[in-house]
Amino acid sequence: MAIINGSVFGDVVTGTIGNDSIASFGGNDYIYGSFGNDLIKGGSGIDTVDYSMLGQPITLEAGGFVGKGAAGVDKIVSVDNVIGAIGQFNTIDASSGNSGIVSINVDLSINNLVVNDIPGIGTIGLGVQNFIDVVGTTQNDVIAGDFQNNILNGNSGDDFLFGNSGNDWMIGGKGSDIVLGGSGSDALSGGSGNDFLNGFGFTFGEFDVLEGGSGADVFALGDANSLYYLDNGYATITDFNYLEGDKIQVTGSASNYGIAFQDLSGGLATDTLIFFGGDLIGVVQDTTNVVPTFDFIAA
Repeated sequence: MAIINGSVFGDVVTGTIGNDSIASFGGNDYIYGSFGNDLIKGGSGIDTVDYSMLGQPITLEAGGFVGKGAAGVDKIVSVDNVIGAIGQFNTIDASSGNSGIVSINVDLSINNLVVNDIPGIGTIGLGVQNFIDVVGTTQNDVIAGDFQNNILNGNSGDDFLFGNSGNDWMIGGKGSDIVLGGSGSDALSGGSGNDFLNGFGFTFGEFDVLEGGSGADVFALGDANSLYYLDNGYATITDFNYLEGDKIQVTGSASNYGIAFQDLSGGLATDTLIFFGGDLIGVVQDTTNVVPTFDFIAA
């Protein structure tokens, strides 16, 4: 193992292609991640570990581990910023944490990760760049995407997920989750629990897919101020089940909406089409068991 030490000043450090032990000490240091199973320790100052030229996707895991695929696994300690490989599907994956209390707040649009309630440490913040996908903890996480096509998975807990822009795939997982797609055509899955799913992002031509999973879920086609999917686009609700207590949220009274029955998507079963005036705003897939006066709720 190569031992590489920085100085008390700001250093630029590059590891070898083998296993390294890198300590940056003082100053604002810049450390290039490379092949091998490396131990990288920051120090005082603002320290950055840069995997941008690695050529393989990285996974930032609980406990400061960085999976690099065939390039190895690193352990990072006391660093302030992590930069993922350019052009790769880099992932923040907090699912392997086993403390039972740690949660995360992630906002990829501002390159920010906060890890809450680390035993013996408390809360820490980390700059994260070039990450696309996120997997949460078993606790209540807040996860927001960016302009890319993100995969956001809340894992367990009562999570808040926001896709931002892009065509995102969002998974609430276990727990009662709030899943908001934002702009773009998104696929939302609530998982188990009583979930709230809203794919709309106030842009033209959105075609969102909403899957509630088990539990009493709410599928949003409007809010108190705005009706969604007018003029172009609609939401497809794939698993509406009134027996589980599922509801469809609309703007205003249920009497303002019309329904029709047609096999438009999904399997061979007939779908329920939801109209506002002559405008298709929702498709309830493979069922005709939708009664607006019973199944619609006002926002």
